[in-house]
Amino acid sequence: MTTDSKKPQNTVRNIDRGNDPSGTDPNRHSKSYAGKPKTNKSKINNLKTKAMSNKNAIIGIAAGVAALAVVGVILRRKGYFDNFSERAGEFGENVREKFNDAKAVAKQKFSEAIEKGSEIADKAKDAKTDAKIAAEKEIGKAAIDVATA
Repeated sequence: MTTDSKKPQNTVRNIDRGNDPSGTDPNRHSKSYAGKPKTNKSKINNLKTKAMSNKNAIIGIAAGVAALAVVGVILRRKGYFDNFSERAGEFGENVREKFNDAKAVAKQKFSEAIEKGSEIADKAKDAKTDAKIAAEKEIGKAAIDVATA
């Protein structure tokens, strides 16, 4: 009879010490394996972690606002915001002019396309009329040939 001395025994003492060979957390149950009630330390730690993460978020936001304020002051001193409204007005005028130019070109192209379409339709009508006249002449000739034959 051989006993494996390297394998830990599944006793309450080993499980309480975290030596459970199955690898499960003994504190995952409402009571530990020894029958002792579970403490609320994990809940307290969770609350502390959440409070710290909220605190860190607030500190990060405040730091970002402060950095933006510093950048704003530096840009104002260097004159980047001078005549800002004038530059914006000029930009708006340029955009308006380009839009009006593009609109005029589009109207011109559209008119040209309509004119070409009308010309093609007129040519098609003329061709239809010419074909109809030619067909009538041929039918007339054929009728005369039949009558004389």
